[in-house]
Amino acid sequence: MAIMFSSEVIKEYRKAKRLTLAELSEGICDITTLRRIEKGDRAPSVYVFRKLMSKLGLAPNKFYASVASKEEIAFFNLYYEIEALVMNRRFDEAHDRIAELEMKEQALSKKENGKIREQLVLVQVCNISQGKNNDANERIRALKYAIQLTLPNFNESKIPEYMLSYEEVSLLNMLAVAYQSIKGKVNGIDILFGIKESMDKHYFDEYEKSRGYTLTLLNLSTALGFAHRHAESLRMSNIGIEQCVKHKRLRLLPNFKFNKACALFFQGGQGSHEVAKLAIEAIFALRNNEDFEAAQSRQGMAEKILGVAIPF
Repeated sequence: MAIMFSSEVIKEYRKAKRLTLAELSEGICDITTLRRIEKGDRAPSVYVFRKLMSKLGLAPNKFYASVASKEEIAFFNLYYEIEALVMNRRFDEAHDRIAELEMKEQALSKKENGKIREQLVLVQVCNISQGKNNDANERIRALKYAIQLTLPNFNESKIPEYMLSYEEVSLLNMLAVAYQSIKGKVNGIDILFGIKESMDKHYFDEYEKSRGYTLTLLNLSTALGFAHRHAESLRMSNIGIEQCVKHKRLRLLPNFKFNKACALFFQGGQGSHEVAKLAIEAIFALRNNEDFEAAQSRQGMAEKILGVAIPF
């Protein structure tokens, strides 16, 4: 794939979206810095470029070859190691590595402003906190602080207007989940619909969009189901299944299938072949992925609520 100069890419897509320098640079760098980057007078750091491209809805590695320092490579290697531990629900191990990641971030911040890296660290801290089901109010405070690092004027009612980076999408999803447990379902659902609307508006690159989009759709289909809004839950589940297959993001596919089974069941599909088929496929896939905790939970729901006997 051809490599384009970052200055050309940023300026071209900023203008295509009719954004001012101030609108794009907010929470990332000052206007003067962005102006110099667009003129080619200054090369952005890997962190700044990554955030600018993400807010434009583009995949940074498609457009820019960045030469990272040894320290930056070590930071990202550890970051992705922690991310993998979180995805595999090994939260205690992930927690044990966070202090080391914070030390690397602080060392790098002595050379360059570190609010973007700090947000990266906090994404994993909040992921671990959610996974361990820590106090929801504490999670909300931490999440809002992390979001405001790059969206300093953050307002929940304005989420559809924001150009959200992948990290901001992740943090907002966690915020919606935390609200679900203490403020009721409507607030969390509104946040999730806001994220979806923002991504529908602002993302150019469909594959890059799918990273946070599938997570948002899954949380939305789940929250709508718990709110007894089953027709909407079914619609979000169907979109999510389509996205997972289209972009090969198959890790979340079993959860969408189970949500779809529940939505169909509560819309009069009791005892139907499709409900049973979707539930069984979902549980089998979760077991195959070694997500045994989720598989056991879904099996209990399938048998007690959906009336589906799991044949294995």
